[in-house]
Amino acid sequence: MSQVIDHFGFLPLDRILEWDTGRAIPVEDISDHIEKVSQKTNEDGYLYPPETHRYRSNKTDKNGKLLFSTEMEWKKVPKTRRPAFLHKLPVSHNIELYSTPIENDFRHGDGGFLLHFLGFLFGFRLQFKEWWHEGRIYLGGRRWVVVQPGVENLAITAAYQMWCSLPAQQRLRFTNLLYMHCRSDLYEWDWERFIINYMVFDACFKIVKELNGWKKVKHSERFDVLFHHFGIQPCKEEIIKMVDLRNGLFHETLWDGGQPCSSGIEGYRQADNLKRINERLITAIAGCDTKFIHTKWWSVGQYIM
Repeated sequence: MSQVIDHFGFLPLDRILEWDTGRAIPVEDISDHIEKVSQKTNEDGYLYPPETHRYRSNKTDKNGKLLFSTEMEWKKVPKTRRPAFLHKLPVSHNIELYSTPIENDFRHGDGGFLLHFLGFLFGFRLQFKEWWHEGRIYLGGRRWVVVQPGVENLAITAAYQMWCSLPAQQRLRFTNLLYMHCRSDLYEWDWERFIINYMVFDACFKIVKELNGWKKVKHSERFDVLFHHFGIQPCKEEIIKMVDLRNGLFHETLWDGGQPCSSGIEGYRQADNLKRINERLITAIAGCDTKFIHTKWWSVGQYIM
């Protein structure tokens, strides 16, 4: 029997996702929602915020009498047109939990983790019903990984069990890094995505470090330590480039030796490399037993999970 029922979107997936303690069920009219969202999606695969204006109302009549909200006349304010800061997408799925959540606040606890892990697994930025999105939203799914239908349920089960076993602070950290990972495509500049992806990498390291009781490790050595721990393939040349980019940007406001927003192709490459590393780290931390973790992260080909 379901303990919690909530609603989220937007995941354009017309099938039930079930794990050992819950499931996500598509809404009845999901096909219509998929079609409508697809029509609004840009050719580049992103859904951009709609345009918005500010409106101003008269709070009193001509005699100075205060008006009720239903009596006010609202007029568009000139020169206020801009892309909306916040916008909403339709609900695509209902989420049910058979077991009792370990957190009192479902959306910020168990539900939040499951929501963002589903987003990570399929490559979408998800949000609960009536909660807002900001900025552009990528609706093309995961670029470099194909998740097999038989694997996804095992992955969700393993990840949720892992999350439940963590101390409270680690649970929050894991949920937050998933949220930021899914959010990184919002940013259009390579250096912005690189910052977010490095933030996620550092959070992954923090979780693994505390779970294993490691002592302090230098930034330049964190890749090697994590790769060795999880059996992730190393590529020294690319790691050196990422560390150099990080140090230049964080400490000197230099991006690939130049100014942010004006660098060459190397910044784009390393922002993507770092995201691919994070995909393997998150998969490994979540306890998902898959060969994908050991594949080449510096390759732009697609891999099967």
